[in-house]
Amino acid sequence: MDSKLQHYIQRTPGYFWSLEDGGEVIAGSNGGGTIVYTPLLLQTLEFILPHGWPPLGALLLAFAATNANSNVTDLLSHVRASCSRMAKGNRTEPAYIKEAEPLLHLLQKLPAHYRTGTARMQLMQVLFCKSHNRLGVERISHWLPMLRQTGLQATPMPGGPEDEQRDLFFRRVDKDFQCLSLLAQKFRNEAGILDALSGLPEIKEEPELPELPVAGNAAPPTDWLEALLQHPETFQAGALLQHLWAGLSVPVLFSLPEEQPAGGAADLTNKGSFDRMLLSEYANDDMVLLSRLANNEVLYLHPEASHASDDAEYTVLIDVSLKNWGNCRVLGYALALAIAKHPRVKDAIHIQAVGLHNFPVAYGNVEEVITGMRRLDTGLHAAAGISGYLASQPDNKKQQLLFISSEEAAGHIEVQKVISDHYHRFVCWIMVTATGQVSVYRKVQKSRKLLQQMTLPLDILWQKKLPAKPVAPRPVAPLSEEQVSAAATYPILCPADNNIKKLLGKLGDYWIVTGTKQLFHACDYKDKRGWEWMPYKIPDNSSLFDLCVNEQGDKILLCFAAQGKKVGLLNLRTGNCDMLDFPEWQLSSHPQFFHIAHTFYYIKGDGCWTIQPGPQPAIHRRHAEADMVQHYNDYEKYLTELGDTFNKVGAKPWMKKLKSLYINTEGQLVLNDSHVLVLNHRGVIKWLQVSAERKRSAVDAIYYENENLFVFPDGSNVEVSNKGFVILKMVKPDIEELYDVIAPSQQIANKMEYLKKYSDNGRIDSSLSEIVHLIGDKPRVVSTFSSLLKAEAYIMQFSKTNIVLEAVKVQSHQDVYIPLVIDTALAIATPHYFAGNEYYLPYNHKSVVVRDSADLYKRTVNYFTSQIIRHGA
Repeated sequence: MDSKLQHYIQRTPGYFWSLEDGGEVIAGSNGGGTIVYTPLLLQTLEFILPHGWPPLGALLLAFAATNANSNVTDLLSHVRASCSRMAKGNRTEPAYIKEAEPLLHLLQKLPAHYRTGTARMQLMQVLFCKSHNRLGVERISHWLPMLRQTGLQATPMPGGPEDEQRDLFFRRVDKDFQCLSLLAQKFRNEAGILDALSGLPEIKEEPELPELPVAGNAAPPTDWLEALLQHPETFQAGALLQHLWAGLSVPVLFSLPEEQPAGGAADLTNKGSFDRMLLSEYANDDMVLLSRLANNEVLYLHPEASHASDDAEYTVLIDVSLKNWGNCRVLGYALALAIAKHPRVKDAIHIQAVGLHNFPVAYGNVEEVITGMRRLDTGLHAAAGISGYLASQPDNKKQQLLFISSEEAAGHIEVQKVISDHYHRFVCWIMVTATGQVSVYRKVQKSRKLLQQMTLPLDILWQKKLPAKPVAPRPVAPLSEEQVSAAATYPILCPADNNIKKLLGKLGDYWIVTGTKQLFHACDYKDKRGWEWMPYKIPDNSSLFDLCVNEQGDKILLCFAAQGKKVGLLNLRTGNCDMLDFPEWQLSSHPQFFHIAHTFYYIKGDGCWTIQPGPQPAIHRRHAEADMVQHYNDYEKYLTELGDTFNKVGAKPWMKKLKSLYINTEGQLVLNDSHVLVLNHRGVIKWLQVSAERKRSAVDAIYYENENLFVFPDGSNVEVSNKGFVILKMVKPDIEELYDVIAPSQQIANKMEYLKKYSDNGRIDSSLSEIVHLIGDKPRVVSTFSSLLKAEAYIMQFSKTNIVLEAVKVQSHQDVYIPLVIDTALAIATPHYFAGNEYYLPYNHKSVVVRDSADLYKRTVNYFTSQIIRHGA
């Protein structure tokens, strides 16, 4: 971590704030209450970044003053007590503390609207935009990605002499409170702050435009489930309902007495454990009893679950706290809807979402379901929400509670205490995981019993696509020649980069706009795979972005350029980009574009603009609905959640400023006279620090900076891509015939047994251990031969195994792609072959995977360097 950043976020012993819950919460020292959640602080720092950052302590005190339950008085008392304790000689309590106090009390009295959501971040921006002791944007521009990775996990100030600790403490107090005291002189009353916040002119209200009729005769779906499946925001939950209805077993479904007879013949079964076998069976002699056991004729006692009370009132509590966002939250809503709308449930069931707060969830139609799913909660656990709901409800024996959460969130000590205190009111607990596992527990006397476990195939269920609505055909512009050549797509994924301008999409399907205005796609996270570069040109000067799916199922990227006030709508399937003028755009307190369903929105004051991506792109102005700001806030929270799930730790250092390239006397490529490309004894390819003995040059390349190209004397060249790799291009290859024997992808359950059965008494030359890995889901190279005759003879050995092998002539004259990431395992790829670290293997690859990286390295990189030395030295 940058030492200056470390100093900025370090915690000073005796100061007023500390970190709790693994760095997720910034709280007052010694139980001083929550000041701010770390994600919200980082979001605010990003928001005010163009104006610089104030001292961290000053910003935290402003957050404390604007909290609903402000604890700023306690924090000031703590600071004063620490000053008194550390005072020595002429060093006493700084006058800045008393001078800053009026501003903090003034912030406490601001209207609630200015102390929540985006308005609160704008308040911080107005307060600190020209504050004393602030850090300039040039200095801190690279700090924010680091903070998003590590949080505020800086170590406390190191221990030292008492005088040194005292000086560090008072320097921090002076810097923070001097900033606030000067702001107190600038903002002396509430009107001064509100005037600064209302500096932008308001747009005069225009008459609301009438809604245009939708072309076509397609009527909206009337069926509740069908409506959920057709809407992109409810599709994931709706896709799970039929599977849950078919397999879910919870007590609330046993509400029909005629379906659950108590006692009688229904309690007898011919399956069970011996401790439940009827005593009358022992009346038979031994042979008869054994015969009955063998033929499954023995009777066992199996009492069926008693049905629920006819007049019970059921409430489903869904945990929507921070630990349950993402898949767990979608599963929770799907389970609640499956219970409430099950065909066998006759009575109405109430659904309540709980987190730090609690709120009811309506589910009568798709709009109500969307409203419920959009509401998120920032609590770390659901204890407060459960307590608040139970406190508002009378202790009613008829009321039965079902709680839906994850094992991790439900295991929090405060949640367990709340449930324990009201144990008699719960009848069922349903635990979920992000991978789709559902565990149903039922209350049996004073304990919980596992009633059922099931796993939902989320990947399969969520692959279903929404049915496209019929629309008039529209000609699609083909890719330009430049785009087509660029889209001759790379046979390698690009290494991740920390320079992220905007992250969009959804869990497992990320779209990234980098600071260099390039577009990437990532289907995986947690460092498992690299990024796929998308061959589309983002409109010039674009600074704001959003992503939605249009009515035809195509992803549309909105790109807005404030310079020129133009909106670009880039179709990520066709590459076509529609450009629209947006002359009415003005900077707003809600500056981001956002989307609802298939339409983009922008709001400013009472005005709202809709941007329709197609089939006829257009921008219309209308009056902003009352809940539009809530939609905006929900979407901002969603993007924050998305950023939290996206792991950016995988970004590795690149070699970006390349100035020299040569081949040393050992036939290795050396870049910048600092890193050499090597193949180690384990077959791993790496760029490593070059040693002195490897710096002896055999052939130098000339660097053409304008073209990002290194050219060797024989004409062979190395192209440097700004996407994180180099491309080796040979112009004078020697003719050498080689043939690969390739095993295409094929699935056989027991690989070893299959090969042993058909190995023709061990006559196959290669060992089973070398061959068995080739039967799988990727085409792989089995072996390489110098002639077609030898390759076909090898294939004949497997004629009795039913394993499909084929001989393919090797093309030596191929471009070679090598990542520029240093000190880590790399891959090499050609248009037809791939070897090495599968982090770089494309998602839908068609390459043949070579098992031995050394083999492909020798026939590509070594071949490239040896030909240059032979022809160009």
